[in-house]
Amino acid sequence: MDASNQNSVALPEENRSAGALYELTEFEKYLKSARNMAIGLGLWGLVNLFTGSSPFAATLFILALISVKLRSVALLAIYAIFFLWAALFNLIAVGDNASLFWAAILALSAIREFHRYLKLRPDERLHLQSDAEDAPQLARTRLLLPLLAAAVALAAWLSYAASGILIFAWIALSTPADSDPPALLLFFNVLSPMVGALGLAMGGAALLSGYRRKLFSIVAILSGGALVGLDLGLLLLWA
Repeated sequence: MDASNQNSVALPEENRSAGALYELTEFEKYLKSARNMAIGLGLWGLVNLFTGSSPFAATLFILALISVKLRSVALLAIYAIFFLWAALFNLIAVGDNASLFWAAILALSAIREFHRYLKLRPDERLHLQSDAEDAPQLARTRLLLPLLAAAVALAAWLSYAASGILIFAWIALSTPADSDPPALLLFFNVLSPMVGALGLAMGGAALLSGYRRKLFSIVAILSGGALVGLDLGLLLLWA
């Protein structure tokens, strides 16, 4: 196919003359590229999985799955908020020269994604008001995102509390020679604040986008933010 026609599609028969092409809007191009973004997150997760950061890899896999399911420009705001948290986490949890580099990359990525979000947000509203085939799916996303954000943030708290209690119980009931908690409990205890950051990002994106059911977005922001703040505070104390 000619390169000039890669972002064009043929118009329906009743709306075109012979050979006429319809140029995709920037928002439609974004929707077509959403699956590629999900694949990129999945590959990033695999890299972290093989380099020893399995909780962060699992969080990226969850974000990749959300990227496939959510057909909304709010996804870019989710990326921006989540990347900002990841940059801050790298600075506090690791703190070496390599983490400074990755924190800068993540912060720049967050700024880029938020700029794209602000640029495409008006186009999404116009798309929603059109008779586009995927407009109903977009409308459902606007209703479901706040609910999903609250569910993710609260599930993160539940996992964090349950794994923390079980870890303390294991240490209290074990002999000194066998006091190390199971790796699975430690995995969920580390994973939970990362999922909480994801819930925070989803709630923040829904609120920024003006989606209805704002109470659920606020619940996600407050609960996810509290878990993230607790985790970062503990990391600072132990640093």
